[in-house]
Amino acid sequence: MITLERTSDWDVIRYCQSRNYDAWGKPLTLKQYFEREEINYKHSLCNLERDYSKQKLGDYYWVLKDSNAHSPVSDDPRLCTIVASCEILVRDAWVIDSAENEPKVKDCLSAVIGSVFTYPENRSKGYASKMLTLLVEKMQNILTGKYDFSFLYSEVGEFYSRFGFQSRHVPLVKIELNSYREEPRFPYHPLTTDFDECVAVYSSKLKNEMTTDASRDKNGKDMISFCVKPHVGTIEWFLNRSRHSAYSLAGQSKQEAANLVFGSTLETAESGFAIWLLDYRTKQATVLMLYASSFENFKKLVLICRNLVPAEFEALTFWESEIVDYDKSGVPKRKEVLSYVENELQARAGLDNSSLSAFRLLNMDVGDKGVRWICNGKSCWF
Repeated sequence: MITLERTSDWDVIRYCQSRNYDAWGKPLTLKQYFEREEINYKHSLCNLERDYSKQKLGDYYWVLKDSNAHSPVSDDPRLCTIVASCEILVRDAWVIDSAENEPKVKDCLSAVIGSVFTYPENRSKGYASKMLTLLVEKMQNILTGKYDFSFLYSEVGEFYSRFGFQSRHVPLVKIELNSYREEPRFPYHPLTTDFDECVAVYSSKLKNEMTTDASRDKNGKDMISFCVKPHVGTIEWFLNRSRHSAYSLAGQSKQEAANLVFGSTLETAESGFAIWLLDYRTKQATVLMLYASSFENFKKLVLICRNLVPAEFEALTFWESEIVDYDKSGVPKRKEVLSYVENELQARAGLDNSSLSAFRLLNMDVGDKGVRWICNGKSCWF
């Protein structure tokens, strides 16, 4: 008998993490990997230990069990029949449907899928497919709204298309860094914590973009546009990982890691801001959110990012969707922006993204409607 069960049992979760450690934990030690994951599972964004009967938002950890299987590394009856595992993070989202008489942005829920992993001895037996089939059913039981949706970032190509997910891949832009840093000659305000004002501005701009975007496409089809609602907790999730890698891998003290700079505004957040994460494993920084009120302010923000990222970091990466619509107007400025980053900054654009994005609406068939995914970028990733 094969079942998909939700768990918040730390012994079960740590067992699953020990099985996927080689793929996702190194170069951390196993103990450090457990520590990093526990920090975020106990954060309010994930809130793994919540009362699920009262709160949908947060993380759901799932294990696939086969009563006929037996783990080669554990005889514990709670663990020995687990053959695969995954999780979802449920967050608030927005949707707007141009088919309505008076289209307006509505609240809905989203579930991003992560940590999909079949244990080595159980591969090529159809477990991953069975788990995804059951997971979609679980999500449909939890997220029952008409416009509720799920999405993911795949590392295994188009595997998820067989479960109704539609691809929306976004290329990367990468700027190689060197030890030289050019101090900006204009006012700016580095950020270590307190991203509330930036997220509020970002949310407002995205909501305006969705309202502006509520129209039929060029062929006259109605459009559904959806967006994961920006949340400070998501930023904190990323930065917890950054700080952990700083003191676990780079030898920083926890106080030094707490004082790392992860963003900056210009004179005000309304003028522009950027927020990034730091990965001390790869020595790369990735921009999570960027907003600029003008092209000149966009160029200033890129200069700030290059200046404030630690000197030992080798590259600064953007998801293309984040920079070609830097003012969040919904009007891509691909030629202008990519020309600047390629010619002035010697960046490489159009790079393959190892995180291939895809989505599906959980409770409706879009039929002939078009679908737009607003703000498909690293800030939604999990």
